[in-house]
Amino acid sequence: MTSIVNALLVIVLLLNFFALGTSRIRALVNAAAAQGVLLGMMPVLMLLVHNEFHWQALGMAIATIAIKGVVIPQMLFKALRDAQIKREVEPLIGTLPTMLLGALGAAASMAIAAWLPLSPTHQELLIIPASFTTVLCGFLLLTTRIKAIT
Repeated sequence: MTSIVNALLVIVLLLNFFALGTSRIRALVNAAAAQGVLLGMMPVLMLLVHNEFHWQALGMAIATIAIKGVVIPQMLFKALRDAQIKREVEPLIGTLPTMLLGALGAAASMAIAAWLPLSPTHQELLIIPASFTTVLCGFLLLTTRIKAIT
C-alpha cells in the first residue's frame, strides 16, 4: 500500500512540474483539480497503510474530492468566462527558469526530508518532500504568473 501512496505522490509532483511548464490557465486549473482529487484520497490510503478504516475519513475524502476536484474548478472556469480573461498566462520569468527553480526546490525538499526525524513507518513515504515541493511550486506560480497576481 505504501507503493500506491508513493506513486500517487509522484503523480502530484509531476502535476506540479506540468503546472510550472504550462502557460494555459485552463490547464493550470485542471492540474490543480487533479492534485485536489489525488490529495483527497490520501487520508483513506494512509489509514489503509496502517490497516485501519474510519467512515469519517471516507466522508472527509469524498467531500474534499468533490470540493477541490469539481466545485472550485467549476467556479474558476465560470469566473474566467465572466471576466473574459485571456487564455494565456504571461510569466514574469520564462517557463524553463521556473521549472528549474521547481526542480531545485524538489531536490532541496528531498534533502530536508531525509534529515527530519520521522517515525520508521513514515520514512519511506514521500509525503514530506511532496508537500514541501507542492508549496514551493504554488509559490512560484503565484509569484511568476501575472494573471495569478492581478
